[in-house]
Amino acid sequence: MKVALFDAALLNTPYIQAFVQEHNIGCAVVSSLYKDIENPLDIEIFIQKDLSIQNFVFQPIKDTLIVFDTKTQAWKRYYFQLFSLEESDTISVLAEQINCSIDKFNAKYSGK
Repeated sequence: MKVALFDAALLNTPYIQAFVQEHNIGCAVVSSLYKDIENPLDIEIFIQKDLSIQNFVFQPIKDTLIVFDTKTQAWKRYYFQLFSLEESDTISVLAEQINCSIDKFNAKYSGK
């Protein structure tokens, strides 16, 4: 099962809700001192002081979410709201150009 670990401030944000649905995450561990958090997500939420699961403890970083796979114990941190919309648009264009260049390079040299 994939478990999301994040700070309580992200709980009500639309991009977290979309991310959880898109990545088929079944439950979440929310780091918070308060127990009265509403659950707008359609998943099971565990409130605890630290971001920890299966003897792993993670450092909470603002606007980030950790996805932890309980089977493999692999995890990855996702960063949200690093850039303004204008910067995100520019970065997306650059990333697309880089990916196109990599694809052209691979296509050119894959026959060797």
